[in-house]
Amino acid sequence: MSRFQIIQFNSIYKSFGPRELFAGLSLSVGRDQRIALIGENGCGKTTLARLMAGLEEPDSGSIWRKESARIGYLPQESPIEKQSGGEVRRAHLASLLAENWDLLILDEPTNHLDERAVSWLEMKLRKMGGATLLISHDRGFLSRVADGVLELERGHLTYYPGNYDDYREAKRQQRERLAQAYQEQKESRASLQKWLKQQSFSTKAPARPRDGNKMSYDARGERRAQSKSRQIAQARMRLMQLEENALSPTPKSYSGIYFQPRPLKTNVALRLENLEVKQGGRRLMPPLSGMIRPGDRVVLFGPNGCGKSTLLKILAQLEWAPGCRIGYLDQEGALLNEQQTPLSYLRDQFALPEHELRGRLHRLGLTEDQILDKLISECSMGQKRRIQLLTLSLSGANVLLLDEPTNHLAPSLIDELEDVLRYFPGVVIAATHDARFAKIATQLWELMR
Repeated sequence: MSRFQIIQFNSIYKSFGPRELFAGLSLSVGRDQRIALIGENGCGKTTLARLMAGLEEPDSGSIWRKESARIGYLPQESPIEKQSGGEVRRAHLASLLAENWDLLILDEPTNHLDERAVSWLEMKLRKMGGATLLISHDRGFLSRVADGVLELERGHLTYYPGNYDDYREAKRQQRERLAQAYQEQKESRASLQKWLKQQSFSTKAPARPRDGNKMSYDARGERRAQSKSRQIAQARMRLMQLEENALSPTPKSYSGIYFQPRPLKTNVALRLENLEVKQGGRRLMPPLSGMIRPGDRVVLFGPNGCGKSTLLKILAQLEWAPGCRIGYLDQEGALLNEQQTPLSYLRDQFALPEHELRGRLHRLGLTEDQILDKLISECSMGQKRRIQLLTLSLSGANVLLLDEPTNHLAPSLIDELEDVLRYFPGVVIAATHDARFAKIATQLWELMR
């Protein structure tokens, strides 16, 4: 092993029941690398991190670690006590960053952190020695900190040099190449099919010999027939190869986020007249007056503990215009019935055919075993978030109150959620720490601590 290497995976296999997470996965992490590990929710990022930290063992394969390597690990979830989630998260991070590690593994370190705390974390990470593995939904954070991206997709890893923005550009170019290859393959298949069809109707006998040499005529005819037969066989073989290796017009995607709100037939969804927003007797912001209309996207921005969640709950209890249907997304999925499977939960909520619910769950990346045999309590936070989003979508809500909607979502899914919300015909009010997500806003309400 190189003296710069800290950890090496050699052909790792790992399964959960019938589901294979990793099949022959190999990777190495070297000193001073800051690597972002990204992938769809539920693809195995946290399991990979736990294998690195020595908290789990592979089913087969080997893991080499540098002798006496010190490996620190921040799990995705910390217990939330009397303090806000951000204060607890920062305390855990401060304790971890106070020590020297050969490899520091941080699973969603920016969850619950406000902009100031994220800046503090970035500064600490830049000054650290050793290597860092980062699992995060925060695209800005990954672009400012990571110098390499590992994408985990269907049990395999692909490395991209550079930060998250570099990765996105590389993926864009990859999609363009795939689209071009798909178009070229489609044209080749059509051309071969047309040619083969023509041959089935246009096989003609060779012209009769003028010199009456029948033997020469028969030989020439046989050679032509054999040549034509070989050409047809080769064309059919080529067509069969193209059919067996048919490309998809677009890369496979599981996200499938879309909303179907009830029509909102009003010019004003909510009127505010000197609304006082207080927490513990403390005023969080100046009194609010004004109107919220269909198409408005209001983003609540501010540090931890400033009352963004409190304001969302107050807004949910106000009297909205007739026809407004409120959909509320809480931070941690507390409104889900965790003693049900995702499919049984949705069946109880909505009078929809089971095949439609299955299809919607599948498009969100939840596999058959996850929707039938797994309780919501056993789902990852990212999977719970997708179930919450699907619940909002199926509810027909035309007023969305979203508390930290980007928490626990894969970066690619956040990109899609932003695109969907930009064209949402109703009202969106979202509390967020994500500065990039805040750019969807038509109005920005900043709360002070």
